This record gives sequence, structure tokens and C-alpha cells, in this order.
Amino acid sequence: MFRHLLEQEAPELQIEVDSAGTADYHVGAPPDSRSQRAALRRGIDLSEARARQVTLEDFTRFDLGVGVAF
Repeated sequence: MFRHLLEQEAPELQIEVDSAGTADYHVGAPPDSRSQRAALRRGIDLSEARARQVTLEDFTRFDLGVGVAF
């Protein structure tokens, strides 16, 4: 969603956006089909997205990390 908004609202900005989880049990899996359908209704295609786990490299590669807990 954030990537989609950036592309729409500020395409001139060179911002790399990525997503990763702390657990490894979904690595390589696509988003839940319900999430994909909800995103498609809003014009966002998640079909190429795959889950990945946070790596140590992420802490040097990215300038900002945002955590969300559910």
C-alpha cells in the first residue's frame, strides 16, 4: 500500500520500500488471498509479493524501519 501511494503521489522520489516479518513460517508465501482481493479492489496488484524474514543486512540497507504489532 505504501509503495502504491508513493508511486501515485510522489513518483519523483527515489524511495525503496520493502516489507519483512520477524518469524520465518511464511517465507516465500504470497499474501493471503483475501488480502490480495481487497488490494485488487483498490487497484493494487500483490500477486508478485512474497513473504520474507528480516535479515541483519536490512539494518544497514534501509534508513528507516517501522514495526507494527497486531
